[in-house]
Amino acid sequence: MSLMPLSRPAAGLSARLWRWGRNVALSSACLALLAAVRGALPDHRADGGLRIPHPAASPPAGAAAAAQGDTRTLRGVIRAGVGFAENLALAGLDPQIIPNIVARLAPALDFRRLRTGDRFTVVLDPGGDLVSLTYEKSPLEALVLRSTPGGWETELAALPAENRVVEVQGNIRSSLFEAMERAGENDTLTLPFAELFAWDIDFAHELQPGDSFRVVVEKIYRDRRFVQYGRILAAEYRQKDGAHHAYFFPWPDARGEYYTAEGRSVRASFLRSPISYTRISSGFSGARLHPILNEVRAHLGVDFAAPEGTPVWAPADGVVIARSRDDAGGNRIALRHGGSYETYYMHLSRFAAGLKVGDRVRQKEVIGYVGSTGLSTGPHLDYRVRRGGTWVNPVKEAFPRAEQLPPQFAATFAEYRTWLDGQAYTPLAGGTNLASAR
Repeated sequence: MSLMPLSRPAAGLSARLWRWGRNVALSSACLALLAAVRGALPDHRADGGLRIPHPAASPPAGAAAAAQGDTRTLRGVIRAGVGFAENLALAGLDPQIIPNIVARLAPALDFRRLRTGDRFTVVLDPGGDLVSLTYEKSPLEALVLRSTPGGWETELAALPAENRVVEVQGNIRSSLFEAMERAGENDTLTLPFAELFAWDIDFAHELQPGDSFRVVVEKIYRDRRFVQYGRILAAEYRQKDGAHHAYFFPWPDARGEYYTAEGRSVRASFLRSPISYTRISSGFSGARLHPILNEVRAHLGVDFAAPEGTPVWAPADGVVIARSRDDAGGNRIALRHGGSYETYYMHLSRFAAGLKVGDRVRQKEVIGYVGSTGLSTGPHLDYRVRRGGTWVNPVKEAFPRAEQLPPQFAATFAEYRTWLDGQAYTPLAGGTNLASAR
């Protein structure tokens, strides 16, 4: 795969896809997808950087009114320990009109939840009456109260923001959280990154020093200040035995999905682990010395040591087929899933509230909590998987994948993947690590 630097000419994929769509007879579905992809691609600024367009946002009403010479604009900031009415007065509003403003905003704004530092803009007409008020509920969203011919209206409006595409990369020393922080990012990127590979990598147990990661992600800025992360567009996690890749591909309905470089869904039907932040204290074995009975027995599951009360979730959609207690397994639950799979959970401290046999559960829905009931030397989860009536190792089982990329979209995906690889200094599918852009 050829290297495409961040500063390449503006023609890029948008132009190539446009020529491709013009010269090739495409089905209506492909044309719709092409439009969605082209709409999601970034434009190039004059300085060679990238900007992905947001949906058209209504400008704050205060800004529009301020452009009219006969109006007066007042701006204020919410102060700690000060009510909304008093904040309006501190901004210079006539106390006589404040009660009407508060009354009109009350149905849409909870004054008890105002945050210190939130900004607001008030526009008045020449007579001092209210034209509009814009209250910035978050860095990206404002509540607008404005006068219209039909009366007063309130609406939520998007605030102008810049969406930058950057590459972040790092190496594992102790954990993914530590590595991401060392790369200058935070948990709000770490968690969705880990979720992308949750079907293939158990980040609580399988990370090794020297593993590396890279992610091409949108970072949203307002007034040159970082506000939040947008979508992860492409990601890689590399281990000694190979690498995992994920590419976001926008669908015509804007839903989008993540696929490998070969167009396979990154989602599997099963998560690798039904629990987080633990260690494996005992593995799958045909012959293990039982720590309490002191005799050799088969251990047909994996023990996850974890603090008592740690949530245990369903690794896949399923139905509860057992919920019971016995002397050996303590509190135990069993689920039936698609593909002839069943999963078993033992030594729970308690079950999820209201859970009963016959209930349907969704992937990652909490079904119980780690405990030490039954024959147990300490808090842990004994997790077992059976396929077609045969016990299998949950750590090594190759669970089936979710849906694949429809063949008619393969060519478009290949073009889009090539463009995404171009946002990194090296293609995600391989190559040597170079500098990252932030």
